[in-house]
Amino acid sequence: MTKIEKLDQFLETRGIRVIHKEDSQFMKVLGWVLHFICPDFMENYATSFWGCIWVPQKMWNSLEVRCHEYTHIHDMMDEGDLLYDLRYLFP
Repeated sequence: MTKIEKLDQFLETRGIRVIHKEDSQFMKVLGWVLHFICPDFMENYATSFWGCIWVPQKMWNSLEVRCHEYTHIHDMMDEGDLLYDLRYLFP
């Protein structure tokens, strides 16, 4: 089992799913909405909320990306969604 597979297994035990960003209809819609603000949202940004980590294909094999996004979800669970979102958006 690879390190990525072990991490994904760990994340699953915490109720966190790792999803290909390109396979998600939700991310496609969000990418379309954000296209005018962030044209490379679908290709260059991993995204995490709602207990999911959406990873673009070119970052799929990155252990660092999964760990980084897990940190966001962990912090969100500790602080609560609203407080975390406000703190994240307005540092």
